[in-house]
Amino acid sequence: LCQSEMTSSASILMYRDCFAPWTLIERLRITGLVAAHFAVDALLTHFMSDGQLAFPHLRVLEVANVEWGDTIDLRGDSFGAKLSHALQVRRRAGARLETLLATNAKALEASPWWEEFQDVNCKCMG
Repeated sequence: LCQSEMTSSASILMYRDCFAPWTLIERLRITGLVAAHFAVDALLTHFMSDGQLAFPHLRVLEVANVEWGDTIDLRGDSFGAKLSHALQVRRRAGARLETLLATNAKALEASPWWEEFQDVNCKCMG
């Protein structure tokens, strides 16, 4: 998923409607702050009508061109906080993320959310 800026053509609902039914996804690459926020809001913590978590087989998440403390919404939730919450939801649902590849994985270690990522293999990607 890649979205470079906020546009009226994309929304959380659009992400959910288009991508949530894809149940066999094991690896997801997200590029850009807007796409990252929308993907976490719409997909990584969304339960389908049958009670199954969207992307139940997701094991590897790649995040590029996103800073952990960046926000896009009026609530002021940072990407790091949202992803941290998503990891908790997925753990409780039995759909734990195994690997996080990020262009700035080292910065995550200094963040207030680092503890939530302890059971995830975090790596820097080139």
